[in-house]
Amino acid sequence: MFPDNYAGPLLYGATEFSYLNVTVVDTAAEVSNYVKPDPNTTIIETPNYFVVSGVKGTGYTPTKTGKPYVVVSFEVNDTATPSIEYLMNESLGFAILTHTSTETFLWML
Repeated sequence: MFPDNYAGPLLYGATEFSYLNVTVVDTAAEVSNYVKPDPNTTIIETPNYFVVSGVKGTGYTPTKTGKPYVVVSFEVNDTATPSIEYLMNESLGFAILTHTSTETFLWML
């Protein structure tokens, strides 16, 4: 389902998604409508929210409560996402990182 190292392309900004959605919900139970149980689901606590990032689906309910949730649900497009090996062999990893960082910076302005 995922490339051998799907976290690497995320760091380099090379991951292509077939689905990417951000939703704000109030309860842990509502999170289960957007993310499926997966060992790679990530929860980050910020001062005002829990941010949950995971594969699109249903059934994942976080155990942390007390704040609203920003839910990032996604599906990786494995065919369009280059492998880490390809990026390294083509010396593209840092070029993609630089390009993505610039886009992110401009978006923040």
